[in-house]
Amino acid sequence: MLELPVELIIAHATPAVRAAKAATSTVPIVMVGIGDPVAYGIVPSLMRPGGNVTGMSNGLHECAPRGLRLFKDIVPAAARVALLFPALAPRFFGASRAWLRSMESVALTLRMTPTTYYANTDNELREVFAAMEGRTDVVAVVPDQGMLLHRRVIVSAGLERKIPVICPQPEFVLDGALLSFAPDRTQIHRRAAYYVDAILKGAKPSDLPVEEPSKSWLMLNLKTAKHLGIEMPGSFLMRADQLVE
Repeated sequence: MLELPVELIIAHATPAVRAAKAATSTVPIVMVGIGDPVAYGIVPSLMRPGGNVTGMSNGLHECAPRGLRLFKDIVPAAARVALLFPALAPRFFGASRAWLRSMESVALTLRMTPTTYYANTDNELREVFAAMEGRTDVVAVVPDQGMLLHRRVIVSAGLERKIPVICPQPEFVLDGALLSFAPDRTQIHRRAAYYVDAILKGAKPSDLPVEEPSKSWLMLNLKTAKHLGIEMPGSFLMRADQLVE
């Protein structure tokens, strides 16, 4: 139950959206940056959200498979992909299961063999990378907040063992991962303002379809590519929105 008489709630990321929805079924909620609101059970559908929740999905569940396709364009010989999860994610979170299914599907389409690994702590992550050595050509990290918090360990373990790391979260690339293909966060936040304006002017959240970002952002780390011995084609570099050197 809400303690303050607010007219609208803006909730950023999945935990905040869940908490806001649990607190009220009447106050309008504009969500910003949630992965897959249908898979998470926040709304029944994007076109007809119903209830008091609407807003912007971050589209990460769609960007991740495209990121793997981009990696395959850079390294056509890659034949094995490791899918890295926190230990509990596939069993408890619908969006993580959906991500796993989509990644396995695109891997098979690309003629790559997917293998799933689980880890929660820094030590477990280091052990997982030791187990991956010689058994995978790339690590794809689930876009999960827990993995984001451990990104420096994940990236350093990949660099140490010369295993490319990709993830649809640009923070990974800034810390040394090879590639990220992510939704444009600026667009997401600007579009969220549209929902706030519309609702405060009288629109009902149930009548406003949930939107996904129409723009994506490709980031490449050239220093990491050089360390891994991966040559980036010039035509591919021209497609990048940001190069980290």
